[in-house]
Amino acid sequence: MDKLDIPHFPLLRRFAAFLERIVATVGKITLCFLLLMVLCEFAIVIMRYVFNYGSIVYQEAIFYMHGFVIMLSSAYTLQKDGHVRVDVLYSHASPKTKALIDLFGALIFLMPFTLFLAFYSLPYALESIIILEGSADVGGIQGVYLLKSAIVLFCFLFFIQGTALAIHALISLLSEHKNLAKTHSA
Repeated sequence: MDKLDIPHFPLLRRFAAFLERIVATVGKITLCFLLLMVLCEFAIVIMRYVFNYGSIVYQEAIFYMHGFVIMLSSAYTLQKDGHVRVDVLYSHASPKTKALIDLFGALIFLMPFTLFLAFYSLPYALESIIILEGSADVGGIQGVYLLKSAIVLFCFLFFIQGTALAIHALISLLSEHKNLAKTHSA
């Protein structure tokens, strides 16, 4: 039996689906911050212009939520193919060429970049966690360490989404190779 006769690569597909469920769950939860951001901004405007009262906590809360939305939903956006790309060649490419671009893009650019970023951001986040770094503003949110930790979580989520992307591309290439082998042997 040829190694490529594995029917549809079920183990790889399940593993990629598992990774994508993690990313999707975090992405969907994070998107809830968008509604909270709007409500918080609305409260700030009402407090400032109706009651002539300002709140550093509310202003920082928007800053925190904005950071969490960007850092924790970026991998989900990649999963949904929502990132802006200049795809002059990609949009007109064959499925095999697209799979090759996705595979090499994930293995050569995306995954090494996230590992590099994780390597340098982990000590930065850990130091912040150890000292429980807080806001420099009096009355601000004492959770700067949470924002810095989101960088590491961004790396993790992006890496696992890159892994899932590479697996899908590999399956696509192997499936096409398998189909070509069947066509030529018939």
